[in-house]
Amino acid sequence: MADIPYLMFNLHCHRYGVAAIAVEEVFLLPEIYTTAQLPAPFVGVLNLRGRILPIADLSSWLGHPSQPYTLNDCLIVLVREGQQIGILANEVLGIEPMTPNQWATAPTTATDATTGTLVRTQFATLDGQLLSLLEVEELLLRLSDRLQPEALPPLPGWEPGAEGPAPIATLPMPATALVRTNSATEQTILQQRAASLRSPVQEDSTTGQLFFAIVQLRDEYFGLDVSIIDEFTDIRTPTHIPCAPPHIIGNMNLRGEILTLVDISHILNLPQGDRSQRRKAVVVRLDDVIAGIVVDDVFDVVMVSPTDLRPVPIAVRTAHDIYLRGIAPYHDRTMTVLDLPNILTQGELVVNETT
Repeated sequence: MADIPYLMFNLHCHRYGVAAIAVEEVFLLPEIYTTAQLPAPFVGVLNLRGRILPIADLSSWLGHPSQPYTLNDCLIVLVREGQQIGILANEVLGIEPMTPNQWATAPTTATDATTGTLVRTQFATLDGQLLSLLEVEELLLRLSDRLQPEALPPLPGWEPGAEGPAPIATLPMPATALVRTNSATEQTILQQRAASLRSPVQEDSTTGQLFFAIVQLRDEYFGLDVSIIDEFTDIRTPTHIPCAPPHIIGNMNLRGEILTLVDISHILNLPQGDRSQRRKAVVVRLDDVIAGIVVDDVFDVVMVSPTDLRPVPIAVRTAHDIYLRGIAPYHDRTMTVLDLPNILTQGELVVNETT
């Protein structure tokens, strides 16, 4: 039986999967806007390169309570017959091949008490853990039916018979942000994400561009090359390794795989602080080496032009500069771009689980 690739994601601490063939793209949650004219489970809309992207929160449909949205939440863009719909997720885990012999039971249904809508799911096992595979075609059909013009109050810019939503310019939206925050920095990040998604992609516009994940260590921002990043994950009860060097925090079980957690603060000449407060890790893979780089926070994934990547200023250079690729602008701050392959392969930071 042929493998079927599924995109795995977390929602309310439960793992779900949708057929990868229906996934158009994934990105971190930007600032999106509410409108009372959208029916449940839709919670807002986004200007995605000049077109309206309706955003659905499947929590109630899947039997979960509502919860606040955060900077680390994601949007998964699904497509059906040319119509795009975004669904919210707390964390995207990556793509896994699944075979029918991994399915645990016959399909079941979940019913939203408010709308009576049925969501068909198929329980399956992966790495010994139970997850739910959503029947994505049926899900998209039901979501699309909720958006039909005759099934909701008139939505400005959506004409009957139109192929999908109208261009964003025709749809006035109230300035009510779905994601609320008292932090000016977080609000700027959300707005910048939304602004970057509004511009149509030009052919070959990303040629030669560099992609970095933005993380925080202490009070500094750092860029990590996404090409060797597997995923971002929360740190859950690491196991201490006896006689391990100080930079090895411990091991953690990540879906059946042993992940060694590494603190790179000393490499960057940063104070270590309280390690117990660091609850996130960036899972990186380089050849046969896999490690979890512990960080204080994960903010964004951005595209940087090579011309914006500048050398570290002479005035602040140190012996640790061999681990740095340079500096680049990030909103109203400057981020330091790390040379992760160099950091991981230096003798003082070798990840050796048998140590």
